[in-house]
Amino acid sequence: MNFPLPVLIECNAIPNNREEIPTPEAAHHHHHLRLIAAEIPPLDQDVDILLLIRRNFLRAHKKPGEIRVVFDSSAQFEGVSLNNVLLKGPDLNNTLLGVLLRFRKEPVTITADIEHMFYCFVVREAHRDFLHFLWYEDNDLSKDVVDYRMRVHVFGNSPSPAVAIFGLRMAAREAEGVYSSDARHFIEQDFYIDDALKSFPTEAEAVDVPQRAQKMLALSNTCIHVSDASKLQCEPCATEQCPSAVMICQREQQISDA
Repeated sequence: MNFPLPVLIECNAIPNNREEIPTPEAAHHHHHLRLIAAEIPPLDQDVDILLLIRRNFLRAHKKPGEIRVVFDSSAQFEGVSLNNVLLKGPDLNNTLLGVLLRFRKEPVTITADIEHMFYCFVVREAHRDFLHFLWYEDNDLSKDVVDYRMRVHVFGNSPSPAVAIFGLRMAAREAEGVYSSDARHFIEQDFYIDDALKSFPTEAEAVDVPQRAQKMLALSNTCIHVSDASKLQCEPCATEQCPSAVMICQREQQISDA
């Protein structure tokens, strides 16, 4: 699914900062970039496009040995940050208290999460120039640092939660006629951002509803993983190719420093 960034100004009004050069140590954690990078057509030379402020934080992931890159969209350069020029959007998230109270209603429970939720939603082509960053070509430390830009909504951008939740619910509405309203209600009411807690009166429902929700979201290239379930064995994710395999950034043509 393709969504724009809710921007306040044009991209070329943001100051250019090329000082955030990646380190060899950081590159060792990101072998996947070689799989998700691709060249894009040359930029229009008549358009003044500037690189954005960008700083990557490496954060320990809950899975051992995994590192997550978080874009610090609040980092300022010449008094401007990316989040300064983006609208945060409405708070569409369910309340944590509501999710927890519903979770305790029935005897059979499951927990689930959405794989790389923000990466499931593509940024509109015209807005990808807000998401430039610098990285080693093909993630090879012996090659030059080149320009890339993200194709998807990223962790660190203030509107990403609203965009992702809106997209998730839109996908559920569009497939409701095929997979029924209870699967849609599961997606709309029992997720807290990308984590789900749900209880069911019977084991049969606890298997059936999440499976239909998986198939419902798979139509939009979104993958639900059931990570824990009481008293039952759930099926694995319905999609063979999760969003992590989708190309999420593009190789930028060399941009002159001039």
